[in-house]
Amino acid sequence: AYGGMVSEADAPEAILLSDASFPSSASYECYDTTFLADSIAAQQLQHLKKYR
Repeated sequence: AYGGMVSEADAPEAILLSDASFPSSASYECYDTTFLADSIAAQQLQHLKKYR
């Protein structure tokens, strides 16, 4: 299994998952969820910017 840890939402390098239709007052970038599947398959984080 791919390991990870829980951290504060505003921590550097934190990845937050949410429903795209969930209202938010914050500004976030959106990425393709295949980032997670590819990271799990490779057992290491992939380059997130490739999944924009």
